[in-house]
Amino acid sequence: MKHKLPTPLTIDCSGWCTKRTQLFSERMKRCFAKVEVWGDEIVVSKPLSGGHYDSAWNILDRTGVKVTF
Repeated sequence: MKHKLPTPLTIDCSGWCTKRTQLFSERMKRCFAKVEVWGDEIVVSKPLSGGHYDSAWNILDRTGVKVTF
């Protein structure tokens, strides 16, 4: 599924342990140049490319996390 490139994206990881959130943020660093963890949220911006952005959305869709723009 193709998505537009609005960023930043805020990923809600509430209910996850700190380690899982940190590991997921590391995974997002493969797709985005800027990844910040703020408690239960990961904020990503500056996709490395359109393909990386689409890959990130595939991961996000499979994980089932709530994402806001």
